[in-house]
Amino acid sequence: MGLLLAIAVFAGGVSVLSHTIYAYEAGNTHPPLLKRPLLDLARAFVSGVAALFLACLAYPTGFVSTLWRSRQTGPATKPAVVLIHGLYHNPSAWILFKPALIRSGYTRVHAPAYNTFGKKTFEDIATDLTRQIHALLDTTPRIVLAGHSMGGLLVRRLLADARIAGATTAAVTLGAPHHGSKMAALALLGTAGKSLLPDSPLFPALAALPDPHDVRKLNVVSPADDMVFPNASCSMAGQSWSEVRTPPLSHIALLYHPPTIRRMIGFFDERGPTP
Repeated sequence: MGLLLAIAVFAGGVSVLSHTIYAYEAGNTHPPLLKRPLLDLARAFVSGVAALFLACLAYPTGFVSTLWRSRQTGPATKPAVVLIHGLYHNPSAWILFKPALIRSGYTRVHAPAYNTFGKKTFEDIATDLTRQIHALLDTTPRIVLAGHSMGGLLVRRLLADARIAGATTAAVTLGAPHHGSKMAALALLGTAGKSLLPDSPLFPALAALPDPHDVRKLNVVSPADDMVFPNASCSMAGQSWSEVRTPPLSHIALLYHPPTIRRMIGFFDERGPTP
């Protein structure tokens, strides 16, 4: 009981801080981000507390590697799925996505882990993930990619690899700081977090990467994202990109929002089954 109370206090405290900063940023944004500012912000705050509480409860499962490796759970009629979590998270981010994908016929779901608490740079992490996905491609001809938060940036970096791009039928980014976030100033643990500041050289480097136009990409944005400031940094434009905006949700709540999960799976389905 004490542990649950501690998690609840942590979730509430972090959400108060992040949504207070969001309210300040949103108050200086024109046109307004929210149609009903007080009501929408209150709903986003509640979603943030609940989502962070659930994320903390699920977090230990991210260290059980057998839960997140790609395993055949039925006939492989659809591409394998690769799910890339965000900063300071682990594969438990996908605890609702994975079963939903399997129920929808995506019988191979791989959620690789990477550590952002240490000295590894964004490029170090991307290199490790590229190696893992190449190994996956030795056993399956087609994949789809999804990334939350920094994971969305890693999806873009992975698609610059010709082999990965050639095997990818669709990609989705959720709450990705495509142009950086001021909130990264509070990313005090590890090297990778600081690289997410808007003036970081990471973003010109990402913009200079090849963007495979034959891979359709969906960018999912919440107008109440409490971790990406300014909110416009979530946007991504390009010939192969489309964008949808969710109801007002916190950054973490994007991982627990059933309509967002269904929208991602629907986007994957639009690309068709594995040839």
